[in-house]
Amino acid sequence: MPSAKTAVSVCAIAAASAWAAFGHPDVARAQDARRDRTAEAKAIATTDTAPSPAGKNPSPNPSPNPNDAVAKALLSVLDADPLQLARVAQRFGDAAITPLLKPPTDTALRLAAVRASPWLHAPERALATLAEIAGGRDSELAPAAARAAQQISQQLDPALLARHECLPLDLTPALVALRALGEREHAAPHVRAYAWAAAAQLVAAGVPVPAAK
Repeated sequence: MPSAKTAVSVCAIAAASAWAAFGHPDVARAQDARRDRTAEAKAIATTDTAPSPAGKNPSPNPSPNPNDAVAKALLSVLDADPLQLARVAQRFGDAAITPLLKPPTDTALRLAAVRASPWLHAPERALATLAEIAGGRDSELAPAAARAAQQISQQLDPALLARHECLPLDLTPALVALRALGEREHAAPHVRAYAWAAAAQLVAAGVPVPAAK
């Protein structure tokens, strides 16, 4: 018999899929934004290969910037399948990718980092940031972050958190933010569905719910 945790995930994903199937305006906006993000990503990825302005010679041996390598790798898999996202996340690690979730990181790069976050070594540490992004107004970042939060929460259990040396109490702020997003009436329905599922899965993983005031 499926667990309650699995049932919640299936319901959330089914709800999100239903809204997409019926052409919800948020989904249409997300599709337009995706095309913009793809063009933006291509422009960023080719910046370093653009010719130097006339009369200016590039530095003979510029020092490689590790952040450039991470950005290029993420942007190259922006719309790729999960396996490729997982490879990039595992190659560069949490310390390189997690900071890219926050501004002032370029939006296309943030989206790639959001999509890669479920495959970080300790993805639960990105939940609070993902919950904040999911509550934002970007038509593509918000649902991507909500979905990533649901995917991460689904992986968690007390034993895994113990191995990662993460106290369940440390995830309470993310739980509170996700529950608040699930209750937000003006948020997109599929975003709310993912937020509710993620919150329920965190509770199932032993994350404490704050006492009502």
